[in-house]
Order: sequence, then structure tokens, then C-alpha cells
Amino acid sequence: EFRRLTEVDLRRSKSDQLLRLRACVDAAGPDLVVVPSEASRIAAALTDVRLVTSERLGVRSDEDADALYG
Repeated sequence: EFRRLTEVDLRRSKSDQLLRLRACVDAAGPDLVVVPSEASRIAAALTDVRLVTSERLGVRSDEDADALYG
């Protein structure tokens, strides 16, 4: 029930954060500078990217991560 009630807002929030990250990267030029007011949103977006990437690569444990570098 909780998921049903929060899923739309959560997806919207994650999407907005990823769009903000993209805008920052596109505008950055050679250096990306994140202003303090955007830091938490950018950090959350980077965390989401990391989680999706690790899931798609099948990295679920330290051993899985070590195997990528082995």
C-alpha cells in the first residue's frame, strides 16, 4: 500500500534529479562545479546512476566488484 501511494512521487523526484544532473553536466564545460544548493540533488542522482549501473552489471557483492577489476 505504501509503495502504491508513493511510487509516482518517487519516480518523478528521481527523474527530476537525473534531469538536473544532466543539465549540470551539459553546462559544465571542462569542469563540473556543483553549487551547495544543488549538492544533495546531484548526489542523489549519482547514487541512482550507480545503483542502476551495478544492478545491470550484476554487481551485488564485494566479490562481484572485485571480479570487475580482476
